[in-house]
Amino acid sequence: MELMRLYDAVPAPQADTSYAKCYGELEPKTLGQELVVAKIQLFGRVYPGGLKVNLSAPGITYTADDGTLTGTIDIAVKDSAITVDWRLSGGYKPEQLLPIWTHSKKLSTVLVDLIAYRMGAAAIVILDSYTDDNGHSDNIAIVESAVTGLSTSFQSDAELLKVFALIASEQPLMLVFDDLIATLSSQDHKTVNCGRCVEAIRQLVAGYQLDAKQQWPIFNNSLNLDRSYPDLIMKYSKDPRHGKQTHIDPIIITEVMRRTWVVIDRFFHFRLGGNGKLDLSKFPILKT
Repeated sequence: MELMRLYDAVPAPQADTSYAKCYGELEPKTLGQELVVAKIQLFGRVYPGGLKVNLSAPGITYTADDGTLTGTIDIAVKDSAITVDWRLSGGYKPEQLLPIWTHSKKLSTVLVDLIAYRMGAAAIVILDSYTDDNGHSDNIAIVESAVTGLSTSFQSDAELLKVFALIASEQPLMLVFDDLIATLSSQDHKTVNCGRCVEAIRQLVAGYQLDAKQQWPIFNNSLNLDRSYPDLIMKYSKDPRHGKQTHIDPIIITEVMRRTWVVIDRFFHFRLGGNGKLDLSKFPILKT
C-alpha cells in the first residue's frame, strides 16, 4: 500500500491550523435541502505495548480559525488502540487530511497524556492510517519535503554510520537530534525545537566555558554563517521557548526548519573534519 505523504500532499501555507479551537456547536452546511456531512476515520495506538489504555471522548466540536474545517470528533481508545472519527460539515477534500491528522494527533495525545500524568507512565501516541469518506484506506507517513535532500554529510550507509558513531559518543548530540526529528511531526514544536537545536550546536562548537555573546561569533565563523542566518531561527523560537504561543507564518516556519537542517549538516561536516573551520570554497557564507 502506498504511503500518504502528508507534507508533500499539502503545501506548507495550507498546513497551518496550529491555533484552531474546539468550541461551539456543529452547524453543517447544506447543499440545497440536503445536509452535507462527510466521515473520515484515523487509526493508531498508544505505545509502549505494555501500557493498556481505555477511554473515550465523544462529541468534540471543532472549528478551524480560518473556517475551512468544521466537524464533530469522537475519540475512542480501547486496549490502547485509537480510533478518531470525524463527521465533517461541508464534505471532505484530500487536502484536508493534514489538518485533520494534525488535530486528531493533538487531541488524542492530550487525552492519553492526562492518563499518563495520572499514572506516572510514559506514553506515546501514533496515528498512522485512515479511511476516508469514499472508503479508501491508506497508511500515513509524515514527510517534510522542504528539508528532504539537505543532508550532504552522509549520502551512503557507510557515511551514515560514521555520523551515528559521532552522535552515539556525545550525549548532547543525541538530544539535539531527537529534538530535530520531533519537529517533523508537530507543527507546534517546529520553531522552538529548531532554536534549541541551534543553541545546543553553538555550545558544542564554541565550548561551554564561554557565554552566549562570546559563542556566537565562534560558531558563525566555524560554520561560515553570517549572523543573519541563525538570527532568523532564534528570532522566531524566542516566544515559544518562553511559553508564549503566537501565530507564525507557515512560510517562515518552513524557512526556520530549512536553515536548521543546513546548520546541523554543516556541524556534521565540522565534526567529521576534526572541528576545523569549514572550507569557504566548499561551504560559502550563508546569509539572509
